[in-house]
Amino acid sequence: MDKAAATVAGLNNVVRNRYEMRDIDCKRTWNFTTGFVSLVRTDTGEEMDRRPITEAERTSQRTFWEDAKPEETPEEVKEEKDDGSED
Repeated sequence: MDKAAATVAGLNNVVRNRYEMRDIDCKRTWNFTTGFVSLVRTDTGEEMDRRPITEAERTSQRTFWEDAKPEETPEEVKEEKDDGSED
């Protein structure tokens, strides 16, 4: 009975407030060409936030590419480092 009452109370709040808070999946993308980081909803593609890339992020990206072999993609280099394997 308590569970049903809690459900009803929760639905009453949704109707009264006219909105419902939900967790949504988002993807953060670093675009080093434009110099911005974007936060995009995966369900609608809507850009939720955009900010300039920080200097620390730029430095991290440079280090990442310096470790890459010419034929590797960034994902392959990251996987190697995550596995603990050597270059």
